[in-house]
Amino acid sequence: MAVSRFLLEFFYKNVIFTGYAVNRLLMIFFIIPLFTCHREPDIDFYKETIMITIQDHQALVSGVYYFKNRTEFHKRVKFFYPFPVDDGHSYPDSIYLKYPFNKDSTGIFFEKVFAPHRADSFVIVYRQNLYENKFRYITTTTRKWRRPIKEAKFTITCPDTLKPHINYSVQETKKFRNKVYYFVRCTDFYPEEDLIITW
Repeated sequence: MAVSRFLLEFFYKNVIFTGYAVNRLLMIFFIIPLFTCHREPDIDFYKETIMITIQDHQALVSGVYYFKNRTEFHKRVKFFYPFPVDDGHSYPDSIYLKYPFNKDSTGIFFEKVFAPHRADSFVIVYRQNLYENKFRYITTTTRKWRRPIKEAKFTITCPDTLKPHINYSVQETKKFRNKVYYFVRCTDFYPEEDLIITW
């Protein structure tokens, strides 16, 4: 199966997203991870739901990111989405995003418009090759907001032959057929370290 088809099938089976707003009044600023404004932001990043699947020295990540425009204007936001790229992680060989994006050596840039006083979301799906028995999902960029996310939910799926160590507190574990699902839920999420899975 082609990689793009594989990602799309995974995406449609596992995530839901809302529509893209029409632009009226534009403001451009960085949110992830370059947001540095000290006042309360116009766009509130309040929730993320992340699915991570580890298998065959690869990690497949599907993330849904929720925002709310606190203003009475349309806002065009420029995002930077980082990947862990180092000796243990390749640059993703596949990336799915509904909107056009540009790559750099450690992530992607893209833009999205948010309608006035509306909640909205976007989805990113990517796949990385792993050169070590370790995967890191970047969460510490949350601190660039200078405020916690209300809720962050992670579902980590591994073959039952792996015995992973997860550095975040796991609230629930379920086994189905030959896979084990680890569930992590964080509130007032303001992490000091990334999510790290080793096995």
